[in-house]
Amino acid sequence: QRSAALRTRLSLSGDLDLRRERRDTAWLLAWPLSPGVERWEVRIAARSARGDYEAVESRELPGTATSVELPLGEAPLRVHVLGRSRGGRLVQRAIASGLTPHSWGERWQRRAS
Repeated sequence: QRSAALRTRLSLSGDLDLRRERRDTAWLLAWPLSPGVERWEVRIAARSARGDYEAVESRELPGTATSVELPLGEAPLRVHVLGRSRGGRLVQRAIASGLTPHSWGERWQRRAS
């Protein structure tokens, strides 16, 4: 078990209502359909034991998407979900940090955006 000092807190900020879901063996972040969003930009970063978050991958999803599957492992993930309008303007956003299989069921620590 990790020491409490090294453990990353599960946190959420932004104006997009994210929720965690499990489907079979998949770990999903899901959100409601947003009419003003033309495309979603999803950025995933992982954190080493004592380091900063480093980019792992970036995906673009259509505006009709309402979830993304995450590659959860031992390293905590930070996921940016950015909803953009047709012109590229940021319409909605959320940042979830500290996501691991062990923290999945914990309560979000809400942060001001």
